[in-house]
Amino acid sequence: MAKQFYQINEDLIERIESIIKNEKITASKFAERVNYSRGNLYTILKGKRPVPASLIDAICKTYDVDKQWLLTGEEAHEEQPADTM
Repeated sequence: MAKQFYQINEDLIERIESIIKNEKITASKFAERVNYSRGNLYTILKGKRPVPASLIDAICKTYDVDKQWLLTGEEAHEEQPADTM
């Protein structure tokens, strides 16, 4: 099965960096927590490597981050129930 990657995207990288900053941890500690190679994470943060879907999934699970926000910067919108009269 081929691995899925997301294209290099400065905004996505900035959102990953914002999680690291908000958690007040180092990139090394972040990589450890999401069970990802520190060297590969640094390469991603430098914009030299696409982001694997497995890393996106691990970030979302570990840090309770909305996947849509992480990928696009937009909050997920829950469908509102129709008004009943």
